[in-house]
Amino acid sequence: LHLAVANGNVDLLSMLASEDLPIDVRDAKNRTPLHLASMLSYQDMVRHLISMKIDVNAKDVVGRTALHYAALMGHLEILLEKKASSKKYNKLGDMALHIAIRNADESIVRLIAAAEDVNLEARAKNSFTPLLLAADCGHLVILKHLLGRGAEMNVRALNDITPLHLAAEKGHVALAEFLIQNGAEIDYLGNAASRPLHLAAEAGHLALVKMLLQYNADIQGQGGGSRTPLIFASAAGNVETVRCLVNHGARPNQKDSNGQTGLNVAAQRGYRQIIDILLE
Repeated sequence: LHLAVANGNVDLLSMLASEDLPIDVRDAKNRTPLHLASMLSYQDMVRHLISMKIDVNAKDVVGRTALHYAALMGHLEILLEKKASSKKYNKLGDMALHIAIRNADESIVRLIAAAEDVNLEARAKNSFTPLLLAADCGHLVILKHLLGRGAEMNVRALNDITPLHLAAEKGHVALAEFLIQNGAEIDYLGNAASRPLHLAAEAGHLALVKMLLQYNADIQGQGGGSRTPLIFASAAGNVETVRCLVNHGARPNQKDSNGQTGLNVAAQRGYRQIIDILLE
């Protein structure tokens, strides 16, 4: 049966099935013929197998259903029409929706998000909901669609970081600005060690730092260890970010919980340009 599917031979599949062979037979990786047809994007074969009452939610050795493979390949309309579950997790901790978001497949995300059984707050193994994952990957169109379908804007990952934290850390300026304009808390700290501005400053995302300051992010706001954005940027050696923060009024003599200033940490690491900026 698997060979018939691999060759796209519907007639051979029908003939073999008429010999009373079990349609849900598994290969060495515990995949059914439907797994293989979905993986190969053989839509006619998928339709035929479903018409033969194959189990659409069967899992292979790594926990993937046919819908997981279809999400990877960008063809899952038929499976969703036949009520394949969008809630099944593979052994990597992902549902089909998480896979489609990582692949930036907007059309597939729309299909899954419209499924009757979809859970838009379901968490992947890394604790990310679909919205958190879209923010992390920088997929603004997908993020907007998820919000339009009712996804929670202020969702937190298990370490208490928000979609805005993720966008700031990765440098996704347009996405971060959209979140702020739609009510995201710009200086949220919670149980996280950093505010969004800390993450952007530490990563050296200058355009994002400027945007956050434009929306009045707290330039002296403290994070873990009482570090300010300037201390984060100085410790990371981000020259232009340090210059930007100083030009916007960051205090060079502000100390962290260890009594260290931005100048101290820059000197310890030998960042001459940063030292010069902070001494001006």
